[in-house]
Amino acid sequence: MEENDQWRELAEERGKQIAELEPIVERAKADDATMREELLSDFSEEDREDFKELPTPALRKVHGKILKPKPAKTDSSVAGVSTTPSKKMSEMSKDERRDNWAGIVAGYTK
Repeated sequence: MEENDQWRELAEERGKQIAELEPIVERAKADDATMREELLSDFSEEDREDFKELPTPALRKVHGKILKPKPAKTDSSVAGVSTTPSKKMSEMSKDERRDNWAGIVAGYTK
């Protein structure tokens, strides 16, 4: 008899724990469904059909790899000394014009 009473007490405890956890599980399932819909909405119809069976972590990873914006290409050259001369060509002597000829041409091409 005592064993049966202990069994009932344990069953009641387990029932209370399950009742407390059910709303949490339902909320987690709803959040997961919402996240899946948001991720799948970014794909084309064809891709949605292909990816809808993936588990949520895998779907997140595929979404990040396929739809992640590519970084903008930037100029990777090192900053250096300007080749444009500080004086106007008409103010330079013949020797200064010869020494700065590449900078003068570069100034006109810009």
